[in-house]
Amino acid sequence: MSAIPDLPGPRGRRLSIPTTRAVLASVSALAIVIATGTALILGELRSRQIADAQREVANVSRLLAEQTARTLQSVDFILKGAIERVREGQARPQLMEQTTVRALMQARISGVPYVRALCIFDPQGRLSLHSHVHPAPKLYAGDRDYFKVHMENPGYGLYIDKPARSRLTGEWTIQLSRRIDGPGGEFQGVFSAALNPAHFEALYRALDLGRNSSISLFLRDGTLLVRYPREESLIGRSFADSPAFQALAHPDHDIEGARVLRTTGANATLTGVREVGPFPLVIAVSRSEEALLAQWRRDAVLIAFGAAVVTLLLAAAGIVLARELSREAAMGRALRDSEARLSGIVQSAMDAIITADENQRIVLFNPAAERVFRCPAAEAIGSPLERFIPERFRAAHRHHVEQFGTTGATSRKMGDLTVLYGLRADGEEFPIDASISQVVVGGKKLYTVVLRDITLRRQAEEDLRESHDRLRELTAALESVREDERARISRELHDELGQQLTALRMDVSWLASRLSSSQPALLEKLNGMKATIDATVRATRQISAELRPLVLSELGLVAAAEWLVQDFSRRTGIKAELDLDLDEHDLTLDDRLATAMFRALQESLTNVARHSRASRVDVCLAAPDGALVLKVQDNGRGMAPGEERKSGSFGLLGMRERVQALGGKVVVRSSPGKGTTVEVSVPLASVAAGGVP
Repeated sequence: MSAIPDLPGPRGRRLSIPTTRAVLASVSALAIVIATGTALILGELRSRQIADAQREVANVSRLLAEQTARTLQSVDFILKGAIERVREGQARPQLMEQTTVRALMQARISGVPYVRALCIFDPQGRLSLHSHVHPAPKLYAGDRDYFKVHMENPGYGLYIDKPARSRLTGEWTIQLSRRIDGPGGEFQGVFSAALNPAHFEALYRALDLGRNSSISLFLRDGTLLVRYPREESLIGRSFADSPAFQALAHPDHDIEGARVLRTTGANATLTGVREVGPFPLVIAVSRSEEALLAQWRRDAVLIAFGAAVVTLLLAAAGIVLARELSREAAMGRALRDSEARLSGIVQSAMDAIITADENQRIVLFNPAAERVFRCPAAEAIGSPLERFIPERFRAAHRHHVEQFGTTGATSRKMGDLTVLYGLRADGEEFPIDASISQVVVGGKKLYTVVLRDITLRRQAEEDLRESHDRLRELTAALESVREDERARISRELHDELGQQLTALRMDVSWLASRLSSSQPALLEKLNGMKATIDATVRATRQISAELRPLVLSELGLVAAAEWLVQDFSRRTGIKAELDLDLDEHDLTLDDRLATAMFRALQESLTNVARHSRASRVDVCLAAPDGALVLKVQDNGRGMAPGEERKSGSFGLLGMRERVQALGGKVVVRSSPGKGTTVEVSVPLASVAAGGVP
């Protein structure tokens, strides 16, 4: 067999055909690998971006659903409380006057700007009382859906109507309503609250999700209640057949409790759909996929461009290598060039990448690391890795890296249970998210850490916590305003109206004493007037005491608790005992704390009377170990697990909010047939400091 002739090479050297082809084939294969790897990386980055966006819209929909539920619960609490007070007034010998009821309605919604008005409709659908307009205008609601539902369905509960324009003001309004039942369960009308949709629009506007985004609130049947950006023509329309509502039927699209729908095409969007707690509402958050993937597109262009450059350089290096294969030095240079170009992938990475040797000294510091730590690579390479770790964490970090080196694992996430911090060259600390991997090269172990600065993410989390704190502060402020208003009304009823009624009774008695017995009809009439005045005085005092007992303001918590327990036992026939283990003369109580404890005792006793079927209640008020503790224990039927959190139960919820605002806690222990114990404790130090520590 004849030998294959050699081809002339540079400088008179000759290269064999098989060697040249092998080099070119290797370069081509490497280019294919780089192109394939680049495509896979871009695809993975895109998938992660979309997954992060899906979690984002799911979280936003969850937060909006929780806020919407709180708003509706507060309105329902107002309706139920007002209905209860009206029913209590109807049960007394002397019925509550319309002026008193209107004052009650106005007090209920004072400080609640998103409730425009409260209205009471009689059984025929006629408006009988309006919280802000007197006399009530001649309006008819018998043709409204909410009136028909309550009239035909006893025990329906809270009804949320479709949006409609108010017949009084012409503004868009969402009616929330409850049925008013008589003593025998007969239909006596409807109590409704006019909710302002602009409240939700302002909330959605504050989120600022970006261009081509929208937030919508629907009824469960698909009727649009509120939308931002607002489109007037869409309000009240049904979207039950839209893809967003169809997504509710697909549990495989569930992300953190929300159904996330992704549409494709020119106007591709990601929509998070979530039901609003116990209410027949659905919140939908839509974001444009184009806006969500804008950063990925920019990264993709850079990565693809870098990969193309690397591929072209590798091709050039292959040609040079094929031509200079006979020269060992040229082959070494080509190999170093190839390695340098491959390292460009690491150099162009967006995350900081640091490689350290087995002695934890830095051997690689990419540009992203330079930007994150504000330190040039020339200064960082060769220095110990712990230089970029706050001093208080260095010993633990060194131990963890050494321990990781002995595990044999190739990689793991750092800081799974704790927050990691980095140290910039200028001394600034910042939170990081990091992972570590290890590899053995040439018999020596190398550790590579990939990390990113999560300062903005932590700030966003802190902003969210601050938002929750502000909402809690708002709740506390509303409670304070409500208590002040109740105290003012109670004081005016007791001081002004009570004194006037007393003077009126004295005048009537004076007239009666000057009539002769020859006028029995007139004497009988005056005696009847005195009885009516006496009943009115008693009703006024009862209303004043229920709003805020004067004994609480004048004599303090201990006297108020004694009065409340005695009054409870007298009204219900349930035996109630109060055990006091404190000396209020030696214990200075903040007015907020005294009010919170009194309202907690009042709510606990109300629950006992309504639900427990108990024959005995033991109340203990003590101050052990620097805390004020209230304990209410009954021997009633108890509660099943989770019953205290059932829909429509706001008494314990309000109690918890009031106590938590003071840095305290509420613990409820109960089981069926074994009674219920409610324990409220508030550290006195936190109240003295001005609230939650």
